[in-house]
Order: sequence, then structure tokens, then C-alpha cells
Amino acid sequence: MEKIRSIIKEITKLEKDLLSEQESLLRGALSILEKKIKNKDAKTIELQKDIIAKQDEHFSLFSLNRQQSIQKLNIVLNRLIGRDYNLSDSEHWLLFAAIANAKINYKKILEIGTANGVTAAILSLLFPKAEVTTIDLPRDSEKFRNTYGRANVADEVAQKRDQFLQDFSNINFIELNSIFLDSWSKNTFDLIWVDGAHGYPVLPIDLYNSCRLIKNNGLVIIDDVFLRLRKSDQTYKSIAAVETLKLFKETGVIKDFKLIRKRLSLSYNFKDLNEKFLGIFEA
Repeated sequence: MEKIRSIIKEITKLEKDLLSEQESLLRGALSILEKKIKNKDAKTIELQKDIIAKQDEHFSLFSLNRQQSIQKLNIVLNRLIGRDYNLSDSEHWLLFAAIANAKINYKKILEIGTANGVTAAILSLLFPKAEVTTIDLPRDSEKFRNTYGRANVADEVAQKRDQFLQDFSNINFIELNSIFLDSWSKNTFDLIWVDGAHGYPVLPIDLYNSCRLIKNNGLVIIDDVFLRLRKSDQTYKSIAAVETLKLFKETGVIKDFKLIRKRLSLSYNFKDLNEKFLGIFEA
């Protein structure tokens, strides 16, 4: 038994050392990138252009025009947070704007994971004729109170979110653990944004429920898809999304899925260090 404890202790130390080394590598990479950008390095500038061009192509696979939607998103962002879109923002905002710009008639939208309510508000303003339903964990649940730095301010966070959402008449906020979506009616929503817990066991349940709840020709978009990680957790970082999407495709639950970069700034796209994606599939 003592030998097992010793091995576990060594493994724990090794995991901490690996994480520390990864963070050190990322800091070094960011420092080099910052210098190259400052010096207007031609290869760095071209690489950034290539990433943007590739993202534009990915949007076009869904018959969406990314560039033309930036102005529409800027109007919404300036109203909500007082600034324009930039390459460090998550591309799901721009994806929603592109859908709205294409005048796709979405009447019912579901967000799994309300957080501070900003994404729900963006959806509300981009789709003023749609009913936006957004759900998050009950404020008195242990998971809500002990994640995302809310341990000592959970009530204040929930109150601030509730007050913010009151300004949007087409938003319906529900305190609900997403695993209970299995009781909701099938084929209810035109668009589903999945941004709750990112790991096992919740994320696969959210994706399965999304497959039930999405209408024909509807769109499901998943946040924070990691392709590989040294260590996963239940809430923040996991490969659960990509593994579940692959399984669903292999078994015919979905026809196919696409991955697009979550953020386009080069500082968020170091492979095996901080690279993340959005997952997308059509019903």
C-alpha cells in the first residue's frame, strides 16, 4: 500500500511539472509572437491572414458570409459592451451574426449555460423576433457556487445576471440543470448553443439532448472543443466534445460535424498549448 501511495505521489508531481512546463512554453511563445508582431514580421502577418481566410471558408460551408457580418455584430457589441469585435473574441458571436445576416428565420433558440448573460443578450438583439431560452444551474447548487470563481459571490453573480437579462423581452431564463432537458419536447429549437460543463459526464448528455431538441435543418454549436489535452476535467477543459462528436458521427446519430477555430488571434492558436475550436453540426 505504501508503494502505491508513493507512485500516486510521483504521478501527481509529474502532472504538476508537465502543467508548469506547458505554461512556461506558452509564455515563451507569446513573448516571441509579441516581438514578431511589433516588428511587423512578414511571415507572422501572412499566417494571421491565412487563419482569417480559412475561417471565412469555413463559414461559407454553411452558406454564411463572415466578413459581411462583422458590421452587424459591431452594432450589437457596442450597445452591450461598448466596443467592436476583434480577433481575440470568440467566433461564436460572429457565427450568430452571420446567421442573422443571412436572414435565416430562427424562431426558437436555446442556450445551455447562461453565465453572465452576454451571449443570450447578443442572440436577443441579433434575433429580435425569436424566443431565446437560456438555462443555467440553480444558484443554490454546489456546482454553480463552486465554479468559475463564484465561491464567495454566487448570489451577487446570479442577481447581476438576472437584472441584466430583464432588459431583453424575448429572453426566457430558467434555472435548470441541463441533464433534465431529456424531458423537453423533441424538435423544439432552430439553434442550440452548448456552453455548459465541458467534460464528462455532462457534455455528452447535453449533446445527446441537443440532437433530440434540434429541428430539421437546425444548427447546434458547441463551445471550447479541445482536440488533445494532457489532463481533462469535468467543467473547464476536456476532450469530451470531440470524442462525443466522433462517436455520434460513427453511429449515425449525426451526419457529420465541422470544427472551426474559436478565436483567430495568433496568440490563441498555439498547437497543443492553447488551441480551441467550436464544433458545429446540422440536424
